[in-house]
Amino acid sequence: VGAMMGFYLLQGSKGSRESSTVVVDGKRWTETDFVPLHHVGISDLSLPPVFNESYVIMPATWEPNKCGRFLLSVSADCEFTLQGEQES
Repeated sequence: VGAMMGFYLLQGSKGSRESSTVVVDGKRWTETDFVPLHHVGISDLSLPPVFNESYVIMPATWEPNKCGRFLLSVSADCEFTLQGEQES
């Protein structure tokens, strides 16, 4: 169970108290299921555009303090920028 992974999705800046959950098709969406696989994906997640804000994608493990490498793949039908952030 500890090796299960998933990800959280927030709208706003990392670490901001103003970060909020994302609304997709009128429903709140905050996280994927945590699964014991090397791949976690949501093929039909279509996010609304945001202006002067960003989305935060935060990979996570089910059990705290598990470290490891991961690959993040994002596709879109418009221009976008992915920015990595260092741990604090």
